[in-house]
Amino acid sequence: MQKRIASLISFIFHPLIMPFLGIITIFKSGTYISVVDPRLMNTTLLIVFLLTVVLPLSITPFYFYTRLIRKIEMNSNKERLVPYFFTFVFFYVSHVIIKKLPLNYFFSVYMFAAAISVLIVLVVSYFWKISTHMVGIGGFIGLTISLSLRMAANLLGILIIAIIIAGIVGYSRLKLSSHNPPQVYSGFGLGFFTITFFCLFF
Repeated sequence: MQKRIASLISFIFHPLIMPFLGIITIFKSGTYISVVDPRLMNTTLLIVFLLTVVLPLSITPFYFYTRLIRKIEMNSNKERLVPYFFTFVFFYVSHVIIKKLPLNYFFSVYMFAAAISVLIVLVVSYFWKISTHMVGIGGFIGLTISLSLRMAANLLGILIIAIIIAGIVGYSRLKLSSHNPPQVYSGFGLGFFTITFFCLFF
């Protein structure tokens, strides 16, 4: 039962959903950069959802067909290389498109940071397995803190919830034996520091 719950938690808080949740958080932050035309907001959300969630997941059958991966969990770090590469491409394309939209630069910087996070994970995965679930939630927490510091957003409630979720997700990854503690902690650190660095200083 505990492993089923852990699997459900891992599914709900899949790393691919985090950039989309991050963009929603920026739009709902109550800061001046969140004041945009509703049609522009909906267009941006649709673009991010398609490029960071739908398209990366839609080519999963191709990975199975070509035997690049054997299981959906991709337990081997070597199996993750090609999927991570395509994910990086999709994330970067979303950054390029958003950069051309009449939005505050912070949106495109965030998506660029998310793409860089995936790129770093891709490089690390060639040598070592790292928790992308923790990269995702760590990056989301980094975004929340960056918004609070740089844009004076009042996101304390969201930050507390995100930290609790990070603990639950980390425990779930350990419970499923998908990662060991160093892989969980390093994943969180990678996501947190990469997103925070770009969102605070660029």
